Amino acid sequence: RSGRILPAQAPMTIATTTERLIKIGPDRVALSYMHYNPTQHKHQKVMVKDGPLPTFRQRKEMHELAVEILESAGYVRTGMEHFAKPDDDVGKAKREGKAEYNSLGATSGRSTYLFGIGESAYSRIGPYHYTQNYYERDKYETAVSERRLPIWRGHHLTGQDVIRRDVIQRLRVDFEIDLEPINTKYHVNTGAMFRSEAKL
Repeated sequence: RSGRILPAQAPMTIATTTERLIKIGPDRVALSYMHYNPTQHKHQKVMVKDGPLPTFRQRKEMHELAVEILESAGYVRTGMEHFAKPDDDVGKAKREGKAEYNSLGATSGRSTYLFGIGESAYSRIGPYHYTQNYYERDKYETAVSERRLPIWRGHHLTGQDVIRRDVIQRLRVDFEIDLEPINTKYHVNTGAMFRSEAKL
């Protein structure tokens, strides 16, 4: 057998894997869902040669089980899918209400500049600009060989984008938010701004 995780084996396998991870003892853990996209990542095709991948429900159950095991072992949940030991910088920042969230996951402070290297990676340039590299390897390599930035697309944040980014980042780290500091900081009425979302 290839050793690939079959759906029926998934819960037990994720438990075993998480327990082994705890024995290794990393300071931080990223427990992210895998993005299955064999069109862009052709090597992923071999993952289904023995049968289908776990369903979304099964993946959700696997995630919840891993979260339970990590927290039982003393790890602090510093974001939706991120964990840290209590004495780690991110663990401390979470406890003090200072943890931030960016493309690297939960961090101990805000990062204004992040440069993504590689296909499909994205960058944050200053507080308002985001770019994403080409997905296609040939386009990426051509741009690099021609000494050009391999940027496929970009976005300049509007004022409302910035507010929504701040709200999302707080929710991803704290799972709840007090909107009054947002109202004060940006001189807005978030009750009116997020009226449609509040109905969901």
